[in-house]
Amino acid sequence: MNLKLTGWIVAGLIFNLASITVRPALAQDSAAVPSPQAAQIEKLTQRLDQATREIESLRQEVQLLRQQQVQNQTPTAPSDSAGTQAEAGSQPSAKTIQASPADSGTTTTLPTATAKALTAGYDGEHFFIASDDHRFKLSIEGQLQLRYIYNNRGEPTDGDDDVLGFQTRRAKLGIKGQLDDPRVSFKIKGAFNRSASSMYLSDAWVGYDFDDNWFAKAGIFDNYFSREGVVSSKDQQAVERSAVTKYYWDNTTKGLMATYKNDRWRVNGALTAGPDQATTDFDTSSRRYEWALTNRTEYLVAGKWKQFDDFAAWADQPFGLLLGAGVSYNKGANYTGSDKANLLKYTIDASAKLGNGINLTGAFFGQHVDARSGDPEPGGDQLGFVTHIGAFIVPDKLDVFARYEYADLRGASVSNGSDSVSLISDDKINMLTLGTNYYFSKHRAKLTLDVVYTLDPLDSSLSSTSTGLLPDMDRGQTAVRSQLQLLF
Repeated sequence: MNLKLTGWIVAGLIFNLASITVRPALAQDSAAVPSPQAAQIEKLTQRLDQATREIESLRQEVQLLRQQQVQNQTPTAPSDSAGTQAEAGSQPSAKTIQASPADSGTTTTLPTATAKALTAGYDGEHFFIASDDHRFKLSIEGQLQLRYIYNNRGEPTDGDDDVLGFQTRRAKLGIKGQLDDPRVSFKIKGAFNRSASSMYLSDAWVGYDFDDNWFAKAGIFDNYFSREGVVSSKDQQAVERSAVTKYYWDNTTKGLMATYKNDRWRVNGALTAGPDQATTDFDTSSRRYEWALTNRTEYLVAGKWKQFDDFAAWADQPFGLLLGAGVSYNKGANYTGSDKANLLKYTIDASAKLGNGINLTGAFFGQHVDARSGDPEPGGDQLGFVTHIGAFIVPDKLDVFARYEYADLRGASVSNGSDSVSLISDDKINMLTLGTNYYFSKHRAKLTLDVVYTLDPLDSSLSSTSTGLLPDMDRGQTAVRSQLQLLF
């Protein structure tokens, strides 16, 4: 459009010069030439006048377009009247929004109520929309885990020996991003309840990056305590976390967390409401804990932090070794006139990726219960461990894994979310898991199949439909679990 207008302007200048030069000559010669020639000269003069008027009109149009371009390049805050028009249903102008090639390589036309440029696309993990300088950014994320489970029990306490069916284990939808300052971040994620038509918050926090090393956040989040608990459910190698980890872990809670991280060390400290207390109110009598302090410290012996976001040993990853330890003290609440038991938990773990597609993980757990007066035991300790090994058969496509877990839970016990201490006389977690993954696009799209076999009876307090395991008075329960996962 600009080239065409420039051409018209140049042509107009030529015509103007020609009219200045030719008109006097034509005027002088018109009286001496015959009338037919005079008529032709008159027509030529009229055409020159018309061209001059058209060029002047085009010059004005170019000036108007330049003014509009300057206005579009200068962001202005919308006035109250503009906001009123938007609320009244006026349609904002359409802008062409170009995502950078590194993000998506596509061009999208989106409506916008302001003149500020935007970018939108897919950054390799999530769909996003952002300002052109990326000071404002909003990403959309989702997780879907669909399962089919077959369970066989030798001596069920309720139900049939054989149980099978479909399950939507996880369906999560959330947003995250940054506001004006890249150091200010937020995340809000909801999870649909698989057994009811309801949704609960699994994340709702605001964070701040003080510098390259320090980060803090406040709200609802997964507490950092154990190695398997820190790794997201979407990045696990088995269909579900181990039963031992789920017995000891801190799970979702609310409070404050601070993190220090450099090339070798990562230290997390949190003041929270305790395990499984994300949705309790501050004055609720059903609160299990008054407060809780949790620390997890990790040392990266070799490798990179990013490669320990999951368990799989991808082909492009070097040798890596990570050592970790966690401790959590949970002060029992006293809202009904009687103290609830205090709980101390601790863990040490090691994870390795050997650089040839093999990954190894081992973790030890301990728990001490300081029971309240009137409980069946003055206190008790439960110990357990988990070992895990995996290997790629086809690099980055097909792997196999095995996991063994054991915990001796005899004595006084407080499981997460419980209000009182229970006495366990002879109960253990003792099971073996074998499985395989086929990765269509790493964790973004994968199919998992595993088999869990229990070597001891399983109490109702340790079984869960989330793991596919049900109460069984006999050893030898078998759960065959298949899962399709999609992430966006």
